[in-house]
Amino acid sequence: MIKKKVFVKTFGCQMSFRDSEFVAGQLLESGFVLADSIDGADIIIFNSCSVRKHAEDRLISNISDLKLLKKKRPGLIIGLMGCTAQSYKSKILDRVPILDFSCGPGMKAISLIS
Repeated sequence: MIKKKVFVKTFGCQMSFRDSEFVAGQLLESGFVLADSIDGADIIIFNSCSVRKHAEDRLISNISDLKLLKKKRPGLIIGLMGCTAQSYKSKILDRVPILDFSCGPGMKAISLIS
């Protein structure tokens, strides 16, 4: 069985970086492997803090830059986690339609990508 490769990209505060490390650990325990880059990933998860507007703007730009990759690889899963996801709720899926899922802190996303 080929394990799915996950790439986690973090923007924002120290708590976001800590949460990304926690999620990466949970994914590894669930049988995923970490990808070295976005290009090598089957699943890309962005984690962002909504406290700083600059981080949020960079986040939206980075996700939007993946439109062509998503078009070339329709099976690619792109998700958003963190307080930005929580503050936008489902509206983020309308704003950034290439997202496959969005989940705030404390939600269990592993079932979304398994």
